Amino acid sequence: MVWALALATDGKIVVGGNFNTLAPNGGASVAHGKIARLLASGATDEAFNVAFDKRVRALAFESDGRLLVAGDFLNLQAADEVQFSTQLFVARLDEAGSRDGYFRPQPNAVVTSLAVQRDGKILLGGEFSQLRSPEADAAWTRLHLARVNRDSSMDTTFSPDPDGQVAAIALQADGSIIIGGYFTSVVGGSGSSIYRLRAARLQADGTPDERFGPAHDSIVTATLTLDDGRVLVGGSFARWGGVTRNNLALVNADGTVDPDFAPVIDGQVKTIVRQSDGRIVIGGSFLTINDVEQPYLARLEADGALDTSFRPTPNSYVAAIVLGSAGNFTVGGAFTAFDEEPDNDDNDLTVRYYLARIDGSGKLLDYNPTAGSTVSALVLEDDGHLLVGGSFTTTACRRTARSTTTLGPIPTGPFTRSPARVMVAFWSAVRSPPSPSTTAKGMTMTATTSRTMTRNAAASSG
Repeated sequence: MVWALALATDGKIVVGGNFNTLAPNGGASVAHGKIARLLASGATDEAFNVAFDKRVRALAFESDGRLLVAGDFLNLQAADEVQFSTQLFVARLDEAGSRDGYFRPQPNAVVTSLAVQRDGKILLGGEFSQLRSPEADAAWTRLHLARVNRDSSMDTTFSPDPDGQVAAIALQADGSIIIGGYFTSVVGGSGSSIYRLRAARLQADGTPDERFGPAHDSIVTATLTLDDGRVLVGGSFARWGGVTRNNLALVNADGTVDPDFAPVIDGQVKTIVRQSDGRIVIGGSFLTINDVEQPYLARLEADGALDTSFRPTPNSYVAAIVLGSAGNFTVGGAFTAFDEEPDNDDNDLTVRYYLARIDGSGKLLDYNPTAGSTVSALVLEDDGHLLVGGSFTTTACRRTARSTTTLGPIPTGPFTRSPARVMVAFWSAVRSPPSPSTTAKGMTMTATTSRTMTRNAAASSG
């Protein structure tokens, strides 16, 4: 199973997860221990011989190209090492795959999320309650969220202490920090707890932004930050910030809810994209919008009104949408067909298994890769290739997860969202400051190389 992906500035892709093997370009399976690096062609980078003993959950590049790795692991075998040795839950590797032995925050439990700030400081989120410095012989209590300096020493000024797991972290351009997970409160500047159910925005110093208060019943599954700093939030909720909003809300930069944007959507919103003309395309498990039948896929005007001319009509939910340069949409989900004439009662359907492409008017295009099962994530690369993630193992063309050309490596398990998909596959859509650091949590691919019998035995044990 694949859990994390990071794209390097040279086009190489680092992948992590709980996988044990990879089949480069559809060839023979090769053992590997939870992490690998792929060349742009999809072949494995044989120079990156690294293995972890347990699952890799998150990846992030620093500005100097070094790679941060987080997960469930207790031991690491770096590229220049002949056996595993202790590395608790978070590690740093250089470009050659060598371990940074001085980077040892040593949390006492799993790290599930990472983010690198502009100043180089590193945010860690997870299940831990303490971090320890072996060099300083000191320990610090930090509940589920911590910030460390580049040398892995503790930033002692930062202590929001959410009361449950932090599963996702995203940075905003003004230095604010968005977190999501399984918590119900964070600690305010006065030291008292402030109610925040599953999502919170923190100031740069770690104190909660009290203007930003998600609805008490909110489950967020999609967000999109607009150019003016406002954020579209989709999910399963009936209220946001004390205001009635049905599964989609437009939140101003100050945390207040836009009073004029209030479409009534009767089911979960799973994905959101915005066209250059300001119109918004959403996918999910809804059936009606503003009491008008519009199942699973819809387009809204900038003010939230339903565009009734756009009616692609899939037969099951849409989980992912990407907007192409030509104004077309590629959509993925659990559907197997589209009704191209929903106003007719002839029940004639056009087959599209889990992946389809639609033009700007809503017309189904002749694009039918035929994925073998649900598609849950899509990423459009700069060169026009499409990365596709889901629970499929085959497509009609070949077993691959890259449209147009073969990406090559084939994971041994399904793609997955993070365990915190109730909250935040999510805030990753809140745009981070420009940086060479990229993490796509829960939508990842995988690679392997073999090394020694010790490494292969460890890889096959997880």
